[in-house]
Amino acid sequence: MGETMSKFLITISCFLLLCLVVCFVSPYAEGAPLNTRLCIPYEKMRDDLFKQFTEKPNGHGISGNGELTELYVSMDGDTWTIIQINPMTGLACPRAFGTDWFHIDPNEQA
Repeated sequence: MGETMSKFLITISCFLLLCLVVCFVSPYAEGAPLNTRLCIPYEKMRDDLFKQFTEKPNGHGISGNGELTELYVSMDGDTWTIIQINPMTGLACPRAFGTDWFHIDPNEQA
């Protein structure tokens, strides 16, 4: 198995473990519907992404429904996560994650 695939499997395993903890241990999941989107307070999400993956915010924007969408990328580009933050509740929800992030400079000619 290639190094990229190993990193990807490790990232998925860590993310799934985080999801299980949020769903079954975190008091924030209490009373949530069964189809919860695994949302936790934004500050906790931000801190967890840094502590577990050394991911920091890399960019953000406002979606059509008024939620803030943020991209987090690890210092070495090994992992990345996209979250959405609900401004009314302050809850952050993971939307996508992966490995091997590559930054494309928009100023470079193709």
